[in-house]
Amino acid sequence: MKAILTPQNNPNVDHSYRAEGDVLHITVNGVEDSFDFTGMPDGAASGFDSDLPINPLIQASKADGVLTVTLLGWYGYAPEQGQEESDEDFQERLAEYELSKTEREVTL
Repeated sequence: MKAILTPQNNPNVDHSYRAEGDVLHITVNGVEDSFDFTGMPDGAASGFDSDLPINPLIQASKADGVLTVTLLGWYGYAPEQGQEESDEDFQERLAEYELSKTEREVTL
C-alpha cells in the first residue's frame, strides 16, 4: 500500500500507520481503527467514519489495482540536540524532522 503523507503540525498527536494487504491500521493517541479496502474497485473514496479522536485518512484511491491512501503526517516541535548526542546523530534526527514537514510518498 502506498501512502501520501500530508504534513500537519500538531505536537500533541501520537500516531502510527501500518498495512496488512489492503487493510490500513491507524493508531491515534492510543485509539486504533482499521480501514479495509479489500475488493475496492478502481476509483477514489473519502469521508471515512472512524472512532479515532482525529481521523487522518483523507482519501483512498485505487488505479490498476494499486491502492494509495492520503493521510495526515503529523509532526511536532523541532528537535534539540542533547548534551551527550553526537552532531552526526542530531543531524540525522533533524533531517528526519525536516522531511516530516514535506508531502511525501511512502510504502506502508
